[in-house]
Amino acid sequence: MKKITLSIIFFMTAQMLLFAAPRVTVYPKLLEKPGDSITVNWDDGAGGIYAPVSEIIYGTAPKNYTQSIGQSYSGGAVFTPSSLGMTGGVYYCRVSDTADGSWSAEFKLYIEKETAPVLISPANNEAVNSINPVFSWNPTAGVPFYTIAVFDSEIEIDLFGGSIEMTADPIWAANTDQTSIVYGTSDPLGYYDRITPPKLVPGNTYTWAVIHNYSGSPTILSEAYISMRTFTVTPVSAASPPSLISPANGVTITAQPVVLEWESSVNANSYEVHLMKSETAGNESFAGSGSVPVWSFETSSTSAAIPANIALGDAAYTWYVIAVDSTGKGASSVKRVFYNTESEAHVNVTLETMGPLGIKNVPRTMMYIETSSGGKVNLFPYTTDETGISFYLPPGDYNFTIRKEGYDTEVFSRSVIGTGDHNFTFTLSKSLYSITGRI
Repeated sequence: MKKITLSIIFFMTAQMLLFAAPRVTVYPKLLEKPGDSITVNWDDGAGGIYAPVSEIIYGTAPKNYTQSIGQSYSGGAVFTPSSLGMTGGVYYCRVSDTADGSWSAEFKLYIEKETAPVLISPANNEAVNSINPVFSWNPTAGVPFYTIAVFDSEIEIDLFGGSIEMTADPIWAANTDQTSIVYGTSDPLGYYDRITPPKLVPGNTYTWAVIHNYSGSPTILSEAYISMRTFTVTPVSAASPPSLISPANGVTITAQPVVLEWESSVNANSYEVHLMKSETAGNESFAGSGSVPVWSFETSSTSAAIPANIALGDAAYTWYVIAVDSTGKGASSVKRVFYNTESEAHVNVTLETMGPLGIKNVPRTMMYIETSSGGKVNLFPYTTDETGISFYLPPGDYNFTIRKEGYDTEVFSRSVIGTGDHNFTFTLSKSLYSITGRI
């Protein structure tokens, strides 16, 4: 019986090796330009050279392959997308054995469209007779998603090195596969659904911007093409603008809690309180500098204490109050800034996973941080780079939620103790997928 068992095992192993499908080991995970040189490598599934002649088959829809790219050498191909007619979009690919039809798991190539979205409405500088305007734009062939953002001022943009940096304060954003959306709609894909946007008010100039989004997640956005327009709103609130009392503008805060106070407004039915944190380029979804929302609150009172559990850092904070009348229209106070002093630790986070050739870094993930008591540290998610991310946090216990297309969403709990450097490594698990190949 033992000999029979061993013979069966040997036979099965030989068959598995004989019919092993190609396994892709190297391909670009981020957005590539049409003129870039792209390398794709594959092996036999066990680290050896895949000997049969193979090709990359690809198309613009999952499991629908209409074109092919011949191998440049055994187990690999080097090509330029533009020379193959890849003018931009998402391309679904497999490596296929031309002799017996074995194929690899499907993978995606993201090629940047060298055009910006074409905006429709509101027109540039339009005075919109609604506090919930509908934003619309034309579809772009090959682009599956769009990211839209509204800023509470005109944007200053710097184009350099093939990337965009914006100086502005985002107040709302969403990701969608549609070509229109109403201001304030919760993000259909769930990446920006922690944000409570402020009422749009007359007297302020807003900017709306649309960017091509290639994966649904706002981690693979166009790096050089953005469309934007400014607009105002005309509906006037019956409520008078609130007058802020304290903290005074420019004051430095050294103790918690921070209590925000303002005078009562005529015809105010309620008040929206908004707190924003000054950020610089690097962490937020929209690169550049400005203030991003960190907390908002609705009340009928004329004061609000900032919750201690949102972990105010060593930074400048902007706050303002909107008085809302019985019809839902708002009137905004001026903005004030206070400076919070807080001891902080430098936190370095590395994202890893187990790849076909061992441990590898996971680029461009979305990170949400909460205190262990439930306070949200960042409403706009942080975007990690090719290996991870660095930032500062006050000492405390935190939960880090990591989202990435193709991986399980996972929560990692860590403690920040003292003010020294803290190095955390989070290991992500790939989402389950169906096994493909020839049987």
